[in-house]
Amino acid sequence: MNKAAKIALYFLALGAALLLGGIAFQMIIGISLMSVTNKSAELFGYTLMSRGSILLIVAYGMVFLSGIAFWLLGPYKLRDDRWFLVAFLCFYIWVPIDIYTILLDLRFAMQFDPQGPLTEEMKALFMSRQQSLGPIPLIMLLAYLTAIGIIIFKPRLGKRGPQ
Repeated sequence: MNKAAKIALYFLALGAALLLGGIAFQMIIGISLMSVTNKSAELFGYTLMSRGSILLIVAYGMVFLSGIAFWLLGPYKLRDDRWFLVAFLCFYIWVPIDIYTILLDLRFAMQFDPQGPLTEEMKALFMSRQQSLGPIPLIMLLAYLTAIGIIIFKPRLGKRGPQ
């Protein structure tokens, strides 16, 4: 593997760790906000969520760009290495949904003011991300974890012979 591919792989691994950690962080904070009744604790939770959204956007950008760089510069080819193709699809098939959630996260992070009062519009904007997608974020997370498992174990997904 050449030096450029190793650098792309390094950023891919770093971005994936940040992305998976950020997703878990968002899930834990989001679930804990459901039972909060104290207004200052609720505001603090939303502050953490807005900062976590920025982390997720940066991590996703790192994974997206370094994944494409590794694909182009690395030793694996989608046509020849089927496990690489499946891992690649497990991540990149969700790009339209990821763009949608990134736009919602950006709107939330840019409009949220931790010094001001927590308005119902801000809560609705945050909850629209959670409620509009239903179980899709969980399915996406499972696909990301599947991609990581495929990359680690490189299962045999051979080509079919002539029929």
